[in-house]
Amino acid sequence: MKHWIMSDWHLGHTAKMVEYCGRPWNYNAHILGSLASIDPNDNLIFLGDICIGNDAYWHSLIPKKLKRVLVKGNHDRRSHSWYMNHGWNMVVNSFTLNVFGKKLIFTHKPLEEVPEGYLNIHGHCHNDYRYVVSPDKILVKCEHDYRPVLLNKLVS
Repeated sequence: MKHWIMSDWHLGHTAKMVEYCGRPWNYNAHILGSLASIDPNDNLIFLGDICIGNDAYWHSLIPKKLKRVLVKGNHDRRSHSWYMNHGWNMVVNSFTLNVFGKKLIFTHKPLEEVPEGYLNIHGHCHNDYRYVVSPDKILVKCEHDYRPVLLNKLVS
């Protein structure tokens, strides 16, 4: 079983994502198409901000076969139960995981202070690295190539 990480899809917010982040106009299709590469036995850990508007529609396009963990972002405003009813297996505000010899804490926004001995895996900052200036934080951004990233490669 592998752990795949993604963040900040902002599906349906095309004009603003093209303007703010330099995304291609068809980034929604790139993101959703990339999910086919995830094996149904693997996990997708998503670090928040799935879509903006038309939530039920965008969720209907995420493959049902995926085992999904949602760390809610600032644009994920539905209840935990709503997300569970729309295909997410776990919905949290943050969580920790000890794996690959590391103690990880997953959040949407980067933590101001990372607990000693932990590595903060987060999204939110997109392609703006000004907020990520600490060796104990790793930014996961959609803009890298609109594909999931393997957790073991991210933390090694």
